[in-house]
Amino acid sequence: EVAEIKPESDDEAEVEETAGLDLTDEQIKEFKEQEKEAEESWDYASLANEIAEAGDKDWARKLYQKAEDLAEDSNDYNGIAESVADEDYLGDKEWARNLFQKSEDLAEDSSDYSSIADLVAGEDYLGDKKYAKALYQKAEDLAEDLSDYNSIAESVADEDYLGDKEWAVELYKKAESLAEGEDIYKHCELAKSIYLALEDKDWARNLLKKAEDVGSNDMYGFKELANTISSSLEDKGWAVEIYKKSIAKAENPSHYNSLAKSIARD
Repeated sequence: EVAEIKPESDDEAEVEETAGLDLTDEQIKEFKEQEKEAEESWDYASLANEIAEAGDKDWARKLYQKAEDLAEDSNDYNGIAESVADEDYLGDKEWARNLFQKSEDLAEDSSDYSSIADLVAGEDYLGDKKYAKALYQKAEDLAEDLSDYNSIAESVADEDYLGDKEWAVELYKKAESLAEGEDIYKHCELAKSIYLALEDKDWARNLLKKAEDVGSNDMYGFKELANTISSSLEDKGWAVEIYKKSIAKAENPSHYNSLAKSIARD
């Protein structure tokens, strides 16, 4: 089958590529129909993933290029970079690096930089710890609240990314300073994050005690605290005491039903 050039308009011509040997006629027809319907960057990237998995890397590469041409923000570039770096699709690390750099140019806040860093550090993509560390540092520089610091700390502590526990501790100390004056939920959020990333039960317990001291005006805050104590510390006795405080705040059947389900689960 020879490539056939069909005029699409006065300015464009569509080249109908000869499909890879691994594609059936039915697949070729279906993929071409999907390509005609594609409009946004994500459409082309998603289709490219399917075609690459089916075996036609050349066709997929052209579609990834179209996706890049239509990319508008950091998330778009991240998505394409993930695919072109993945050995299951193209395995083109250099192109992925270029895409991640374009994503970085469009990053606006701490979360954007942290998200790019996670991908850059991952062995499935670039596995570039040095580049990732620089991105996490930019994320830290732009961190504004407790949740930002928690997110960065979880990543830098993770062995799949940096595995830097000492840096994570410093980030959590900054988060803890921001927890002062916050509600019971923020204390629970920080405690859960520290236990998840560092497995430090003593630090988590201390934060949860502070959460109990902060208290809650309704049953939901104490319910969240009890859940956190049970899941992170596995301290059933303390969790029961907190559930009692939650029950004391319950005001209607819906509250009691919610508590019953939570207690049964824990």
